[in-house]
Amino acid sequence: MRPEKQEATLYWADNKHLDPTKGFEFECRAALSVLPSASGVQAVFGVAGSWIDGPDNNTEYLQFGASGNGTMLMRSQDGSVQNAISAGVTLTAGAFHIFRIDASNTQDVGCYIDGVRYNTAGQIKFGATGLLQPYLSVYKPSGTGVATLVVDYVRLSSNRS
Repeated sequence: MRPEKQEATLYWADNKHLDPTKGFEFECRAALSVLPSASGVQAVFGVAGSWIDGPDNNTEYLQFGASGNGTMLMRSQDGSVQNAISAGVTLTAGAFHIFRIDASNTQDVGCYIDGVRYNTAGQIKFGATGLLQPYLSVYKPSGTGVATLVVDYVRLSSNRS
């Protein structure tokens, strides 16, 4: 393992076209073949604003995140309010799941794993109005630790008006 910062991120090169005020859905089928293995190592997937060094530094995002033991978090940051809510689901390394974020109602964003909603009504609200892009990332600031995210597909849908 290399001690320096490492990152692998799939995004639209900051060509942001998802408007949270128009409602959108993000879905991906993904597996963590290697769970985050040290403090600071992150795996996140969903949507975010512009790329920035370190997923937690982004000012706008709606995404799933995984901790070192495979516990899934539902994460949101709309520029003023940040949430990280446990889904109560622990992933097994290598097992694929379908993750979906339904932002058709920004006052009640739904987070689903394998078709089951894991947040309560109104628990995640998203007041941001900036445009977003898909953002799937594994990140290690420095030191030891790894994570491996395998993505089978990503689907996005959005209203145009």
